[in-house]
Amino acid sequence: MRLTAHQQNTICRVLHDHFGPDVKITLFGSRADDTARGGDIDLLVESNLDPEAAFVQKLRAVSAIQQQIGDQKIDLVTAPLSSGDAFSDDSSVPLVVRKARKTGIQLSAGGAHG
Repeated sequence: MRLTAHQQNTICRVLHDHFGPDVKITLFGSRADDTARGGDIDLLVESNLDPEAAFVQKLRAVSAIQQQIGDQKIDLVTAPLSSGDAFSDDSSVPLVVRKARKTGIQLSAGGAHG
């Protein structure tokens, strides 16, 4: 994983503050791959917020994270908190969410910071 401890702690704290204690945070994409170089910070955030509230919190959270770790490109994907098989190939779940669940590194789940 190519995030500093400061970046990881900041991301988890900010996302818990914006999405609630039950948020599940997954880092995916090139930053989850120690052999890759460069790249933006791709995050899957699964929460119990309704889609409209999640969208508003997404905008606020990205801004707050950038203010604290510097102006980096952050792609934040939101999805409902999954109660089923997180690795399901259910075609109703967007491909990016399925891929993040399968290949990503979980940073936080259900109230655990970092």
